[in-house]
Amino acid sequence: MPSIPMSASYNRHRWLGERARAEFQDWEKKEEQHLDMTTHYNLIKQVTKSVRNLKLRVRIDRSWDHYLVGNETLLSKDMILIDEKGDQINASIPMEIYPQFKEKVQDGSVVHLEKFTVKNVRSYCPVNNKNKITFEKYTTMRNISDETSIPRQLFSFVDFKKLAPRDKQDEFLTDVIGFYNNIGELQKNVHTRMGQADKKSIYIDNERMECLEITFWGDRIKQIPQVLTKNGPRDIITVTSTTVRLFSGKYVLQATPATKVYINLETDDAHTLKNSSNNPRAELPISRKRPSTYATEAIQVKNLEEIDTLLLSTSSVGKRYKFKAKISDIDNKYNWHYNCCESDQCKRKVELKYPEWWCDYCSISMKEPTKRYKVQFEIEDSTCKKLITTFDDEAEYLLQRPLDELLKIEKQENGFDLVSKILEEPIGKEYEFEVRITKYNCENRKDSSLTVSKIDKIEKGIKIIKQDDEEPNAKKQCVEIQFKGDSVLTVFSLSMSRRRSRDGCWNGSLGWWPVKWMIWVLKAVDKAGYKTPSPIQMAAIPLGLPQRDVIGIMETGS
Repeated sequence: MPSIPMSASYNRHRWLGERARAEFQDWEKKEEQHLDMTTHYNLIKQVTKSVRNLKLRVRIDRSWDHYLVGNETLLSKDMILIDEKGDQINASIPMEIYPQFKEKVQDGSVVHLEKFTVKNVRSYCPVNNKNKITFEKYTTMRNISDETSIPRQLFSFVDFKKLAPRDKQDEFLTDVIGFYNNIGELQKNVHTRMGQADKKSIYIDNERMECLEITFWGDRIKQIPQVLTKNGPRDIITVTSTTVRLFSGKYVLQATPATKVYINLETDDAHTLKNSSNNPRAELPISRKRPSTYATEAIQVKNLEEIDTLLLSTSSVGKRYKFKAKISDIDNKYNWHYNCCESDQCKRKVELKYPEWWCDYCSISMKEPTKRYKVQFEIEDSTCKKLITTFDDEAEYLLQRPLDELLKIEKQENGFDLVSKILEEPIGKEYEFEVRITKYNCENRKDSSLTVSKIDKIEKGIKIIKQDDEEPNAKKQCVEIQFKGDSVLTVFSLSMSRRRSRDGCWNGSLGWWPVKWMIWVLKAVDKAGYKTPSPIQMAAIPLGLPQRDVIGIMETGS
């Protein structure tokens, strides 16, 4: 028998090996299918910390890289899983063990999952489920047949009109759907609390022609599909997992690492929106003449006593109110700053677990926490007193100093006394505050403080707005004086003219020194505490002036 050439023998063995491997894979697949048919699977609603040895058959709805905001440290690969009942849960694979699961994590695929741990999350839940699956080294995950009734994608859309209760309440993230409106220009190096970052926004409309802005910061701009362009088609846009913030009187959504932007998804919600009887988009070009309205909230003006009464009922939860009050004292019960999580999405207090700091909400550790303003003041108006808490920009506005500056002052030899004086500077000043009522405020009415979301200073006293030609012998002198923020007192001095000016004030011959004397009188009146000049006060002013001089008052506000 002739010997087989070496190359032919090698090829034969190789062919036999490949055939055996293919047969083994077919057998393994059939075995897995048999296991899938005989295995008893649990439902997502049964997934809790107290239940063990769970087995799930779920679909991967979507996945994303979860990283720490600020230093962009990649923490995990996160997913949303769906079962046959349509229930959802968030799952996370730590990056140190992600390579062993990488090939199996494919959006839309169905997987068998067991031997995992379950944790509770308190914030930034991308689905309506506070339980979260965490993968371990021993976790079993394998792809299985897609012959199931598991939905492919599910969302929990929020109506534009119902965004108010979600403002700064990041327990659950927000999904929205709408018609594509436009895309903003890329803004470079926009100043934020964490430094500077690029910014870009997209705009969507609902069926009521209300426009909503979704903002993407920094690297999250890459999450915007490149096909979205100015004057593009009016597609149906789905945006997931955002946070809600009130900015300049309108609600704006901010993207998170979990945010996904989809175009024209084949979902029931998209079809319903597209076929809506109120849909004006079929013939409406992008450069429409009909302006969109923004989803805004009417902010009511109250006094402190009325605010306190509102706390008796939970019907006020989520609503915003404005009131004017004077800062009467500073509450020294707590420190004026605290250590918070370095994640910009969290900002919650962290604990020292030597040698690192630990955030329970994010379940992460950090070498150094971030410092954050938290200053409590006592305020009062004519009705009662109340405690308020200011954070970040609001505290910096009141103290007129950034946090870093106060931290440096505190390290000085007499730093404690210097900081105490700075913290007391707002005392006695009156501001217009804006607050949002929370459930905690209603449940702890007497002991809780109101968190301030916006502050405007109420201008008082006399302010020279405009002054032309200060020379005493000038032919024309003009001084505009702001009095209590309510009236503008305009005084003109013309050589021999006596007529009504364009702005409605009387013009008369008025020397510069009498004007200075008049300003001194008004300052004295203001110091006495009068809100507006009374007729007696105004009559007293001309007594020190020549009879030909005339003073005019022009109202600019109520």
